[in-house]
Amino acid sequence: MANKPASHSKTNFTDMQSVSLIENVLATHGCVMPNISTIDKWPNIDGRVEVQDERSNLIGPLSVQAKTLPLNHKLKFSCPVSFLSYCEIEPCLLLGVDNHAERIYWMYFDSQLVQEIDYKNNKHTKTLYFDKSQYLDKSQKEYIKEWSQIIENNKRKLKDYDELRDAYEKLRKNSNEIVGALDSKFIKIHQFLNELNKKYDSEFPTAKKFFYPNAWKLGLAYESYEANRIGYTIFPIQWDKNDVQIKKVDPRLAAEVRRSGLGFTGHFQENPIEARPVEYAKEVAGSQVQKIVQRKLLSHSGSQILAREFVIAFIDKFREQMGLPEKDEYTISQVQFAFNEYLPRWVEEAYKLMYERQRNNIREQVVRKGYYDPDVLWQLRPEEREEIRQRVNQSWEKSESVIMANRSMDIGVFVEYFNFLKKLDQPITRLYKKPDFSRLPGGGWIWNKFSVEDAEYNFRTVFSNLEDAYNTILTNNFPAIRNKLDLFGPADEISVNYTLRDEYKSHSDGPTYKMFYLKSKGYAQKKSIKFINDEQADRLHNLIFQNEHKIYMYDNQSFKLLQAQHSVLDFLYEDTPLLNLVYQLLETRLKQYLAK
Repeated sequence: MANKPASHSKTNFTDMQSVSLIENVLATHGCVMPNISTIDKWPNIDGRVEVQDERSNLIGPLSVQAKTLPLNHKLKFSCPVSFLSYCEIEPCLLLGVDNHAERIYWMYFDSQLVQEIDYKNNKHTKTLYFDKSQYLDKSQKEYIKEWSQIIENNKRKLKDYDELRDAYEKLRKNSNEIVGALDSKFIKIHQFLNELNKKYDSEFPTAKKFFYPNAWKLGLAYESYEANRIGYTIFPIQWDKNDVQIKKVDPRLAAEVRRSGLGFTGHFQENPIEARPVEYAKEVAGSQVQKIVQRKLLSHSGSQILAREFVIAFIDKFREQMGLPEKDEYTISQVQFAFNEYLPRWVEEAYKLMYERQRNNIREQVVRKGYYDPDVLWQLRPEEREEIRQRVNQSWEKSESVIMANRSMDIGVFVEYFNFLKKLDQPITRLYKKPDFSRLPGGGWIWNKFSVEDAEYNFRTVFSNLEDAYNTILTNNFPAIRNKLDLFGPADEISVNYTLRDEYKSHSDGPTYKMFYLKSKGYAQKKSIKFINDEQADRLHNLIFQNEHKIYMYDNQSFKLLQAQHSVLDFLYEDTPLLNLVYQLLETRLKQYLAK
């Protein structure tokens, strides 16, 4: 019997059906152009989608993996471990296609989000669950704004790297003249790079992903290298490119890459790589991670308290722009509509009005910033704000997508936290007592916006949740050195005390707080944060001036005072006091760790 020609499997037809549904739904809304293979042998991804706004301006691409869901999937999906591993290198959308319901569920993964999934011990697949509210079909198109924001967030994170891409490529192609050369300085450079890569890979992965996304290792290109001087730059070696780790750069190439934006570090009295390569590598990596912390660009997901704090603070700041009433509790659907639908329309109409009236060089503001900022109320008169509100309601079907950003309340962080709260599917409730601006007639000290009772409530709320919030951010970003950056350090207990007034008339009588770090002299106890009264705080304060016997007794226990701090209570009057305090304390711990 003659051999039969090969035929297509049933899976091929199912895949084609799923990709067709994706293409048809995207075509219905006209903002996302797919390029997805149906019978695809390329590992990990099936293609990509390109997102544009309603004016046909390209926003950017996202890689895509499309999978068909079974009939009774119950939102459950057996995700290949290889795909999750790939997402640590390349951000990607996972599309789960329900052909029966003609609905497409989606999840987004990048290196930080994948870290939250415990899949390393899974051999082949990891069970994941799609969010029931995160889908697209022919009538549901909120995904367009959400995918647009993901792309913009990635652009923000990768902006510096993208601007340097040409410079890195020039280095890769044009500076291999020392391949195979022998020189004792290469020993020092290898020692430096070995320690630098070890620091980034094991201790500071967040900094590496921020400054050198998708990099396998880091290399060094030097313009000059002498016993007492050096000029060099660090460059990434990508996973998919073969390259050398040490390059010599001639003056012509150095000038070219400088014009492309890549700076060189120069030392003219000492060559720290030659003199102390390992120590200097620690200093370089440490300075980079400190920049991330100072700019509050760590991964924040996983803390419900931090999420509530940030989302409510965002709403308070942009409540009018989001069309929301002033409340202490909002539903997920209210906030989702306000952010995805109302806010973009309000921003669009506000800028249109300012364009029409040539207000405050508004076009130059947009060109300079590169985005629309919702924080423009100060530029609008009350009657204009009412006019914008009416325009939004009248032009509900004519809105166009706008790219938004704000420096003080990062929109990417809002999206990160709100997506986390969506999964909990609970009302979003206010964490703190609201400020009372009637207590500031005609201005005055911002500390007066809270009564002493409300300030005390907020203070206790912050410190009652500090340990969990701190540990979440620590685990997300510094898992390998978590014990070295522990909130308590060697202490078993942190005792806190506050000094508050109902009215402040000068800086000298401003609110303050004290933190005392105590080590138990007896049996080991669970670490905790406790509130103490003024008398207890005074007793601990007096111990600071004793050289040897800093022993504190209470509740029949003996504690040694290890550390104390006394500070102005400014963070309590900021938009996100808990998040800001976490960063403040983490920065202190990080400096102590790097100084060792």
